[in-house]
Amino acid sequence: MYWRERKHFIYAVLVIVVVISLTFSLRGLPMRTFWSSLLFGMTVLIIFSGYDYYQFQRRHHQRLQQVVPQVDLNPQSQAEKDMLKLLEEQKSTTKRKLPRSNTLMTT
Repeated sequence: MYWRERKHFIYAVLVIVVVISLTFSLRGLPMRTFWSSLLFGMTVLIIFSGYDYYQFQRRHHQRLQQVVPQVDLNPQSQAEKDMLKLLEEQKSTTKRKLPRSNTLMTT
């Protein structure tokens, strides 16, 4: 889910790297400088992406907690037991549809 939402940024970074490498190559600039710049830029990008991914997962987990609250109910009647059974079935269906969220919902 994260990568689908960020794919435009990933494509933009790849295009920028290709354009810069072509510029270095066509202008006859030293490729050693390009590679060291690329290494530095990728290091910064990895740090930023790691932080962004952490923030994304945290917000996603908070949203799931709002949608599927953890409530411990003691049913008093058969109707309440049936309703809780239906809710559990709906919850398991939702977990199957959101496979990555499954681990977050159980923790």
